[in-house]
Amino acid sequence: DRFKVVNYGYGEQHGDALLTWLARLARTELRPADQLSRWGGQEFLCLLPGAEKTTVEHVAERLRRKIDGAPAELGEFNLRVTASFATANYPEDGESVEQLLAALGAALHQAKAGGRNRVVAASGVKAQLYGVGRTLSQALREGRVVPAYQPIMDLKTGAIVADEALARIRTAHGRLIPASGFIDAARELQLTYEIDRAVILQTLAHCVATLIAGRPHAHF
Repeated sequence: DRFKVVNYGYGEQHGDALLTWLARLARTELRPADQLSRWGGQEFLCLLPGAEKTTVEHVAERLRRKIDGAPAELGEFNLRVTASFATANYPEDGESVEQLLAALGAALHQAKAGGRNRVVAASGVKAQLYGVGRTLSQALREGRVVPAYQPIMDLKTGAIVADEALARIRTAHGRLIPASGFIDAARELQLTYEIDRAVILQTLAHCVATLIAGRPHAHF
């Protein structure tokens, strides 16, 4: 977590030392048959052949606790570091390498977005993803994906010079869901173009109506 703080704040040599420390610590929790490798940047990928879903999650949680509980000794610095984990199992979470990596990526994103220093299973993310996807699809069918207009002001004059259209879902009860609540699912399920289309059409209609009403600064 926040590896750039170490890399840029303490120097790349300490960043490299931290990665080495993490790898050595991780090996102490793994079986001889398990494979650990640096995947890129500050990310590691661990393969546990034949392990059950619960075993994988237990290993990840043990690693998380061990990293959290053991300050890293990096030369003259002792740093407390944390790590975020994502787990995925074949074939439940994907029947190809590409599908498994995509599932891991989504779960890791949620682990970091949720505050870091946690383990998130891809299976739970997929259930949430498709739940949001169903809500979004239904909202698109029923015309409940709507723009929210945010004024853009000229700081020199204080005049409103334009509006920015932001996508929202209006629930059946009238509550507005911000884009942060559905945009990740939209990208994963390839529904962003439908959101764009719905918002653009409504924004154009709003823009025309505003111009007809005589508002001279109707720019979107």
